[in-house]
Amino acid sequence: MRWFFFALLGANLFFIFWFGLNSVVGDAVVKPLSDESAPTIQLLSEVDLPSLSELSSQPRKCDYYGPFFTSDESKGFLALIEGRGGEGQNLEEWVRSPPYYKLYVAPLSNGVELEGVLNRLRAGRFDAELVRERGRRNSIWLGDYETLQHIEQLKSRLTKYNVNVEVLERSRDYRQFWVVLGPGSGSVVEGDLKALLLEKYPEIIHKEKVCKSVALVK
Repeated sequence: MRWFFFALLGANLFFIFWFGLNSVVGDAVVKPLSDESAPTIQLLSEVDLPSLSELSSQPRKCDYYGPFFTSDESKGFLALIEGRGGEGQNLEEWVRSPPYYKLYVAPLSNGVELEGVLNRLRAGRFDAELVRERGRRNSIWLGDYETLQHIEQLKSRLTKYNVNVEVLERSRDYRQFWVVLGPGSGSVVEGDLKALLLEKYPEIIHKEKVCKSVALVK
């Protein structure tokens, strides 16, 4: 009986150990990983990569030299750079500015009357000048003004002089020229070439900005 008792006890201990081991292993197998520890896995097709068009759309920088006020100057500047292997082009740019206004007393054919009006206007503290050039001869120039509002104020002062007033609008627009070097070509403007350019064109400035197209000078 004693051997039977020890055998039965041993069997019970074996089964207890066996089920306990399976329980531990089972927990380890079925326990899910937390979201924090789980690695993020994506297919290559799911990964967002910059496209070639996006990469090629990055703005390119060009070197601008100028302004020049004749096309011959800008062409001469570029010729020196091209002689050292640089590549560029001459570009023309219109600079738009607000107009100004010239105020006149209309031409008077009677010399005596013209002299009288001129003297009266000067006595009234107007800056009056007799015009002798062809096209506006025998008119009286009353100055250049920035705004039409100022002109209207002067007209109100001129009513007592009984004169015809003319207003001519004049443009301040002008042309200027730039030498534009493509990306990488600006590196040739160094050493003795840079010194030569500074000597020949001391007022020319350099700036780097995004390449753009303006009117090409033929």
